[in-house]
Amino acid sequence: MSYNAALSEHLVSAPLDEILETVSKSIINTQEKLNQESMAVAQRMAGADPDEQLEFGTSKYSLLELGFVPEFYQLGETNINLKMAMQLERANNDDLLTVTGSLLSENYTSRYGFDPLGASEVSVKLVPSSVPNVFEKRVAQMLKEYINAAFLVIREYVINADLNSLTILQLERASLHELVDANLSDYKAKLQTLHPDEVPDVGNLQQIITKINALVVIRTYILANDLRPMMMTELYATGVINTVDQNLAHYRRRLNELNSLNNVDLLQIAVEQTNAIANIINYVLLSNLDSITFELLEDSGVSGLVEANLATYQTSISNYDKNAIEELTLVQLQTLLD
Repeated sequence: MSYNAALSEHLVSAPLDEILETVSKSIINTQEKLNQESMAVAQRMAGADPDEQLEFGTSKYSLLELGFVPEFYQLGETNINLKMAMQLERANNDDLLTVTGSLLSENYTSRYGFDPLGASEVSVKLVPSSVPNVFEKRVAQMLKEYINAAFLVIREYVINADLNSLTILQLERASLHELVDANLSDYKAKLQTLHPDEVPDVGNLQQIITKINALVVIRTYILANDLRPMMMTELYATGVINTVDQNLAHYRRRLNELNSLNNVDLLQIAVEQTNAIANIINYVLLSNLDSITFELLEDSGVSGLVEANLATYQTSISNYDKNAIEELTLVQLQTLLD
């Protein structure tokens, strides 16, 4: 009977080295299975499959992006204590002695009349060797490479000025957040107008996405003909400049005059016009008509102006209903000066 066969038959007798090797391999195999389970968890946490990502609002994140890391479990220092009947054997008149042992069991002690008090004890400790803690760094590097590869695909579309093939999934793979499926056509339209140098990295692209989302929200207010929900934070988010908090009501009235809003440039024009109208209103309330210059009227967006008629314009504005002057809009100002 071979030793392996003996092991399969509840280890009647076997060399000590094989006993220790077999028990140790069982522990090592257990550790290997734990490692494989942890690696499978790590792959899911990396979020390469969008279905494995978590959705917060309009954005999806992998668990690794959210700061989670998979746990890798190890058995650590494992003590193996074997109680067995041990004996020395010399096989086939060989000078080499072999230590054999038989693990104790009720069957063994009754069969051979062996007193357990006379058993030998073998104590073995398995200690894992330390390894460099490189997992998190390697995962971060792989994730960075994955995101960069996805970004380069999008940038290639911008370079070729052909955004037709762009998808939300490609934007998600570039680790962009706050994506809105319904805004894809707006994303494409904006990127179509940009020079590649205007999209140097993922961070810049994220800013573009955020601004477009804010613009679409304001456009939704315009299409609903109700600008009351619009707040200054939404204007800031579009990237427009020279906004004045005190002019929020004026911005709402100006945008309510629009039929739609296709890009941030049009919104910027509306903001500049509104600022000029707000200044005109303030000068009227302060009876400071001389400060209403021809340039200020032009900045307000009024068309068809004649500089020689400035005094007439100032008089017409000063005669406007004082109770309604604070709600003066571009359309009303245009009608007043025509």
